[in-house]
This record gives sequence, C-alpha cells and structure tokens, in this order.
Amino acid sequence: MQSHKQQVKLVALMTPEPASTPLSQPVFSPDKPGTGLYPHWRDQYLQDFESKRQRAATHHRLTLNLDTTADDDALQALLVAVQQQGFGLYKFADATFPDKDLEHGDVKDRDLEHAIAQLNARLGLKHSDQGVLSGSDGLSRLEDVQDSGQRRFLPYSNKMMNWHTDGYYNPPDEPVRTFTLHCLSPASSGGTLSLLDPYRLLISVTENAPELIKLLAAAKAMTLPSNKDEFGHSRPDRQVPVLFNYPDHTPGLRFTMRSRNIHWHSAATAEAMQRLAEMIEALSDAQTHIRLQRGEGIITRNVLHKRESFTDDKDCKRLMLRGRYSQLPKLAN
Repeated sequence: MQSHKQQVKLVALMTPEPASTPLSQPVFSPDKPGTGLYPHWRDQYLQDFESKRQRAATHHRLTLNLDTTADDDALQALLVAVQQQGFGLYKFADATFPDKDLEHGDVKDRDLEHAIAQLNARLGLKHSDQGVLSGSDGLSRLEDVQDSGQRRFLPYSNKMMNWHTDGYYNPPDEPVRTFTLHCLSPASSGGTLSLLDPYRLLISVTENAPELIKLLAAAKAMTLPSNKDEFGHSRPDRQVPVLFNYPDHTPGLRFTMRSRNIHWHSAATAEAMQRLAEMIEALSDAQTHIRLQRGEGIITRNVLHKRESFTDDKDCKRLMLRGRYSQLPKLAN
C-alpha cells in the first residue's frame, strides 16, 4: 500500500493538466544519472506503457465549434495523452454527423483553419515560435513548393525528413515545448509520420549507456553555425545542449540527424550522438506511425518525429499547418 507521501508524489507526476506537471527536482542529473527522482519517474512512465501508447494513438473527436460537453471531455483526454505519451491525436467532425470523416467539400478550408485557431486558443497555445516562413497566425503552411527558394528547407519539400525535434537550433532560453501539426490535405501517397517520446529515449540512455548523458548535457554539445538567406532570416552561431532540464525540472531534448552544417563539441560527443540515433532506431516497438487525413491533427510536447517522402498529384496535394510554441498545452479558462 502506498504511503500518503508516495500518493502525493504520484499525483504530482500524473495530473492531466497541464500537459507536463512541474517536478520538485530534475528527473536526470548529468553527474549522477539514474538517481534522485528518476527511478520513481521511470516506473510511473513505464507502467502500462503499451496500453497508454495505444490510447494516445486514438483520435479524439472534436466539433468544429468546440462548444459541446463532449468537446471539453475530448480536450481533457487529449491533454492526458500528451502528458503520458508525448502526443495526442484529434479529428474534427461535423456536429450534425459526428461519425462521418471530413472530406473536401464538406467544410471549406477557411472554416477548418478557423477551427484550428480556436483549438490552439483553447489549449492556451499563444506564444508561437515564428521560425522560418510562418504566417501571421504563427502557423507555417507546409507543402511541396517546387518552384520556390523555400524548397531548400526540407519541410517545404516532398523529401524524407529524418528524426528530429523542432527548434533544436533555437537559443537555449527559447525552446520549443509544443509542436502541432494539422492536416488540410494529405498527399496522394506517403507522408507518414513516425513519433517517439523523448522520455522513452532518456530512459533507454540512462539504463543502457549512462556515460553518454554528461557528454550530451554539456552546454556546448551542439553548435549550429551562423546562417543567412535571401528571405532576410539571420541566425548567429548557436551552441546548445542535447539533453537538458526545463525550468520546471522536466527533461528536454534537442535532436537532429543532420550531418551538414553542424558541429559537435568533441569526437566523443559525435560518437554519443551516433549511439543516440541507434537507440532511437532500436526503440521501434515504442514508435507510433500516423498518416494524417483531412481534419485530423496532432498535439505534442515536441516529441521526436520523422516524415517519409510523399507524392502529390493534381487532385491530392499535401498541405499541413505547423505550430511551434514556447509553452505546453493547458486548457484555457
């Protein structure tokens, strides 16, 4: 039987709102991996891991106006999924025909975009990371722009994107905590997303290769060289850790598998990143694969993700709205 103190700690770790509960101390220590709060946090996270992951991969149905009691329940369940497994899926439906999937012609794009904006507001996602080529609403329209200089950015092409977290190149004090993706139109073929919660990766590293943590938690583990382009974007040299703790003591990860225009602090750091990439691939049973359809979307606490290449045709052109935010989702009052 759990003591009162253990019960209080359990509630603090698993309370569904917001999408990540502040902790009393960091989950991991670069100098003493696996100590402190980590064992309890690990056990709670892994408890019924597969059933929680399957629930997270279940779509939560929402009406376009987000004004029903069922919507409130679905949003709360969405936040639980984000907290427990790093992501939650939703699907917009017509309130008159809630069991019917949205198709082109059922709802105009502008009405669907308005519903997406309402959803972001309900989840308290206001402080967007403007990033490259985002619109006035803070959302970036991701599509294959073949005849534009934008195509040199992988999200604006139809090419495969390997494992990464969003905003890994941001300043240390401007992390992306929430990554969202909303589908206006899927590709004719391909474009499947693969997702992996960084928490699961951190557990694997701590249990199997704790010696990597100090290397990856170094303040200058990863250097992104300065960059300027014809669109007026400019970024100075940026040095950031790969593994770190957020101010609320929850663990964070900045990750990319890019091999160009990136420098590692040392050969040992580069080797540690290679081993981290191998661990990601080895965790195939913990990955979730999703191909979003029109009216569907995903809310994540910036989990690891990759995208397979895709093919468009004249009747089916992939168009996603991406959001990146400095705060975690939480039901707004």
